[in-house]
Amino acid sequence: MMRMKISSLLLVFFTALSVHSQQQNTTKEVLFTINDQPYYTDEFIRVYRKNLDLVKDESQKDLNQYLDLYIGYKLKVNKAFKLGLQQGSAYQNELKSYRTQLSKTYLMDSKVTQALMDEGYDRLQKEINASHILLMVDENAAPADTLAAYQKAMAIRDRIVKGGEDFGTVAEETSQDPSAKENKGNLGYFTAFRMVYAFENGAYKTPVGKVSMPVRSRFGYHLIKVNDIRNNRGEISVSHIMVLKPKEGEDPLKAKTKIEEIYQKIQQGESFEELAKQLSEDKSSSTKGGLLNKFASGQLSSEVFENEAFALSKEQPLSKPFETAYGWHIVKFNEKYPLRSKDEMKSELETKIARDDRSRKISDALAVKLRQKYPMKRDNKL
Repeated sequence: MMRMKISSLLLVFFTALSVHSQQQNTTKEVLFTINDQPYYTDEFIRVYRKNLDLVKDESQKDLNQYLDLYIGYKLKVNKAFKLGLQQGSAYQNELKSYRTQLSKTYLMDSKVTQALMDEGYDRLQKEINASHILLMVDENAAPADTLAAYQKAMAIRDRIVKGGEDFGTVAEETSQDPSAKENKGNLGYFTAFRMVYAFENGAYKTPVGKVSMPVRSRFGYHLIKVNDIRNNRGEISVSHIMVLKPKEGEDPLKAKTKIEEIYQKIQQGESFEELAKQLSEDKSSSTKGGLLNKFASGQLSSEVFENEAFALSKEQPLSKPFETAYGWHIVKFNEKYPLRSKDEMKSELETKIARDDRSRKISDALAVKLRQKYPMKRDNKL
């Protein structure tokens, strides 16, 4: 019976197909029904026409064959709803994924996003060692206060660039970054996405050995001196055995003696992992045989530890005992992970950009597009 109803409406379909697609007043005609649910000719026309120009095989343009496919599709969808498949968690998750993908077109400027991904990945190729001097000023400070901080930053810069004073000494004296008293402003090595975007820009645009002009971030003004640039070392996985730094009043040689005894045991063939479980004083890793999470340059609080770890290899898998600010260590090499390709990092780069200050570039570009698409009147008085 359903097919008879379809046949009687094919003439309607052919007539509608010849009418211009933008005609607004065409009466909707029922093409067929399933369980009293009507499906209309205009929807079928739209679906049939949608990719017609892209179809190469002429047999796929056959109207009767396409109608059979369309009816079969609607029957399957109707049956799926009857079974309640639309409530399934797998379907809901897939639908949510599609919505997220589609929303990106409307919530992101693809050209700006791609440019930021390219810039971020290019910067990831290098690691920068930089020092800075910070003069704090609130992000929303009055113009007079902002100007005063800028002028102070310029005066400090002149002391270094024109006066020849040592950057570290001046940083220790003038920087409002509390750590400057200990590190003389040296931030160690870092790469893209590790610092606020404004600071990152200033660092990557300053030549080695030079001092930047004042760079404004949400924290205030920075003077940045680039000390060194090297290739990205990637990530590394290591295990370690640690003896904590002696407490005040304890024998300062006790920790060193203990780590050397452990080192001798390893040299004599005892298991590194078993010794870590028994003797390492880093309780967070000792139960795992000393295994640490893989890390990259600048991710640990000890540059000494990072350098010792990255100096290891399959050919030289074990460090000698060495000291950091936290105690004594022996490190064992597990694996090195070079920087992944841009395609492999695409999803990660998108996430980093979305969480970073640079995402403002995307929202600003989108705002410009929306203002052009949807003109609005400004109430100047208000």
